[in-house]
Amino acid sequence: MDPYDDLVVKPAPQLTRNEGQNITLSCEASLGVFKGAPVWTKDKKTLKIEQGRMNVKNWTDQKSISELHIQNAMSEDAGLYECNAVKDIDGRNYQKATRLTIKSK
Repeated sequence: MDPYDDLVVKPAPQLTRNEGQNITLSCEASLGVFKGAPVWTKDKKTLKIEQGRMNVKNWTDQKSISELHIQNAMSEDAGLYECNAVKDIDGRNYQKATRLTIKSK
């Protein structure tokens, strides 16, 4: 079984939204397969969560789920968003990505 089947990003692999829209990216990691909650990066860098405009919510409901919420999307929000999770059995990092494109009004 492909270990990447245990890690799902929605929507994937591409998402286009307009400036000013609210966006939610969701990552689901199979419980018992990965350690802890998934972590988000943007363009291969640690995601800087902006106070008030971006936030991450993590919870468990048959899977470990992490949602990245972006309010009032801006052009600088465009990029490659990756959900990263560490496999419990071998400690390897796995990621799934979605490319976000923001269209100007």
